[in-house]
Amino acid sequence: MRWQNVGRHYRLLIVVFACVVVLVRLGFWQLSRAEEKRVRSESFSARLSEDPLPLAELHDANFDSIQWRRATGHGRFTGAVILLDNRTDHGQIGTEVLSPFQFASGFTVIVNRGWIRTSLDRRTLPKITTVTTPLPISGHIGPPPVTGLKLNSAADDVEDLAANLMRIQSVDLTTLGNRLNLKLAPFVVYLDAQSKEGFERSWPEPGDGAAKHRAYAVQWFAMAFVLMVITIVLIIQRNKGTESRNGIS
Repeated sequence: MRWQNVGRHYRLLIVVFACVVVLVRLGFWQLSRAEEKRVRSESFSARLSEDPLPLAELHDANFDSIQWRRATGHGRFTGAVILLDNRTDHGQIGTEVLSPFQFASGFTVIVNRGWIRTSLDRRTLPKITTVTTPLPISGHIGPPPVTGLKLNSAADDVEDLAANLMRIQSVDLTTLGNRLNLKLAPFVVYLDAQSKEGFERSWPEPGDGAAKHRAYAVQWFAMAFVLMVITIVLIIQRNKGTESRNGIS
């Protein structure tokens, strides 16, 4: 094969080169995501091992400095219940139960009490009882639960279902605070499994999934390699065909 004939395939080579660059960049992006999650997981584990913070005193705390820390407090649930819709647990459809928890000073946090299974018929509302007498709680501090992409502004709507019962598609603490007429803390408390007034609680560890991103990176790199091999083989075969037709040996 005369390698100067490869020049005839420059358009194909340009397209393939661009595709390979994109695939390789996607691979490195997945590796960077894996590293981010590894660091987040280590931070989560380290902060959970520290002494718990007093929840009632965190009204002016910087969120970054307290994220993932364990915290305890004594107060009461206000009685309001917010259902975070379309949440799954082991393949089952359900909802996460959020409730405002208020301290004597008036400082209020949203507590994620866990997951419950719900009916496929959205008109059938779950029966949730909430004790509003003072009680202790413990949990860890984190950002609001991650939900899917917001396709429109309706994702921020608060749907009134009954007295003190609402349903939402995503958590916006400012919107909830305005609706409840409460100034909410800029974080969520994820209730410990030992705390009362909770439901199914198997919180995913922040950073969980780093191995998945590394696997995706390998796939992107493998696709780039396979594309290069296929392109080289295709060019060689085409050149051999051209040389045979021209009687070139």
